[in-house]
Amino acid sequence: MFTTPPTENDPLVQSDSKSSIQDLAKSSDPKKATKLKGHFLLIGTVLALMACSSFAILARHSVYGTSREGVGDMSEVSKGHNNEMSETADFLMGNGLPFCSENSHCDSGEVCCNLKKTIPGVGTCKECCTNFDCFPRIIQPPAGEWGKPFCINARCQSNNEDEESGTTSPKIAKDGYQAWAPSESIDNSKEFRGYKIPRILHSNEPKPVMDQVWYVDFNEQRDDFPIEKISSNGTHIMIPIFEYFHSGYSKSYHQYNEHETGISTLVMGDNEYSLVSDYPKTSFVEKYHTLTYSGKKETTSRGDDFLDLSAKHKNDKDWNMNKWKIRALKQVIAYTRRKSIEAQVEGGIDRSVSWQIRRFVNSHKTEDTGKLNPSTSSAWASHTKKAKKAIEIAKDPNFKRELMKSEQHCKHLEDNPTGLDYTDTHVIIPLGVPITQFTGEIVNAPTHYLGLGVGYTTFMFDETSKVLQMYYQVHAISRQYPDVKYPGPYETGTALYVSPVAEGSDYDIDMSKESRSNIYLEPTQPSDELFVTPWSNADFALWNRPQSEICDPEIENGDWWENVDLSPGDENIWDSIGKSVQLLNGIAVGMLCAPIWMRADYGAGSHRFDLNEIGVWGHFLGEVRDEYTKLLGAANYWDNWECFYQNKDSSICEDRGLLGI
Repeated sequence: MFTTPPTENDPLVQSDSKSSIQDLAKSSDPKKATKLKGHFLLIGTVLALMACSSFAILARHSVYGTSREGVGDMSEVSKGHNNEMSETADFLMGNGLPFCSENSHCDSGEVCCNLKKTIPGVGTCKECCTNFDCFPRIIQPPAGEWGKPFCINARCQSNNEDEESGTTSPKIAKDGYQAWAPSESIDNSKEFRGYKIPRILHSNEPKPVMDQVWYVDFNEQRDDFPIEKISSNGTHIMIPIFEYFHSGYSKSYHQYNEHETGISTLVMGDNEYSLVSDYPKTSFVEKYHTLTYSGKKETTSRGDDFLDLSAKHKNDKDWNMNKWKIRALKQVIAYTRRKSIEAQVEGGIDRSVSWQIRRFVNSHKTEDTGKLNPSTSSAWASHTKKAKKAIEIAKDPNFKRELMKSEQHCKHLEDNPTGLDYTDTHVIIPLGVPITQFTGEIVNAPTHYLGLGVGYTTFMFDETSKVLQMYYQVHAISRQYPDVKYPGPYETGTALYVSPVAEGSDYDIDMSKESRSNIYLEPTQPSDELFVTPWSNADFALWNRPQSEICDPEIENGDWWENVDLSPGDENIWDSIGKSVQLLNGIAVGMLCAPIWMRADYGAGSHRFDLNEIGVWGHFLGEVRDEYTKLLGAANYWDNWECFYQNKDSSICEDRGLLGI
């Protein structure tokens, strides 16, 4: 992806309201209602003309957004004809009807929402059409609150409630957020199984639950890395976008007493839309490779069990693309329909702590730039030493890794008052001041979990040595082990851990008050419907086969890579994916054309294809600018850190993913 998502300044975004002509008549004052009824004949004539026009549109665009199955994405068809339809709105308005075609037709504080299901391209004025209209209106909430970010019944609300009508949805239980996920290991993902995500106070003191340092030596990168494009004026650094580089890292998850170091390969870019952050500006995507690890490990590894299944299936079965596509599409559709991934995100993000992070970040002004650095934090300095050491270890061909673990992450940096920005060629990052940053983390093997968190990151750059350091302090972070057969090595492994961001009442955490929303909360088990029950058993040898066998050339070379965009009226990228067969194919089958990005260091076949893999892949596709989606997703460099640091032929590292070994 990258198109900018709909905002309050974008006309004709789809309304959540299901208003009809009759509803408008009932809700209007008597004079307006009389006028409306008097114009039914006029509207009927217009609708008839529009129907004829729509047939012409469909005839011209019947091939758009289709897969080999020939099913089109109709949302895109109507999206391309807003100008044609806005003439209809102008015509209706000219005859005294309460419609609009742009925000300027509405009163202050209202936006024009498209009546897509009734009269495409014609709108009515509402307080909000989507959540994107509510985000900009939130002013810093007090401790424990998060404003009104959700558009419910065309009004901005703090939760899935309609304050005016008194309608409410199920509440989050005291023992945690109820989430649901299938289990590949129990029944081949035929049934949704429940797990709870409790909220736990890690500390009463303002210390991070998790912290990390990246140590990037720009002098020690691949030969064609454009180091000359990196510049700094002392207060900001400019880094070229979508150019990969390697970094040493050191991180600690204090709630689990886990500490590790390793190498991260990362790419920075612009980021105007995020599934986890409401105000994203820039981001980076990265793949981690653990070198040293201190912490508890699972006694029974999901990765080991899957490796056994993978070897068996590879010997017993030939690859069948049609069976794979049928099964995979059904899975993606099931998760999309049930908002399974959105619910995981909702249960893992602490909204009130997110606003405490923003309060802390916004208290730092431009004149504070440069004040924070390793000399101001002993934890930062300690992690820096370990991250530098990780680079040394990576160069040692005799070093034996303690835990063959890799991770896929996304980091989202939010807009702030100290100059975080981007251009067509660079990200621009302020130095020495905190920046709000959200994290999404996936580990597929040997353990299997999703992590989500929010904290703040401080950047420091030494112009002389060309070394960049980033120190990340997280005060709300969750971990979810969605395969209930493998709940992780901890008694409370699946949980959301929080800690105060700073001293003072503005940063108090009230554990008796829930700090997560309930928009996607489903307290009862989803039913086992047609879309859930696979037509065939899973092939666990998926990632243990060469790319040439599992990657469909039509998918690999298709233009869908450049169309993973948020459509007007959609709240998140999964809404858009669920409406397009082309994008559903891209999620279900396109992943098979990105075996290096998806490969786990634990071994080819140590995981397969379920909620975690689908979630990270769709998230990745939806948040990278269109022209770079395929370049990053199908890139060969995600695993070449070892070959780079040890001066080996890069094909040795790349072939592990390309050949499924």
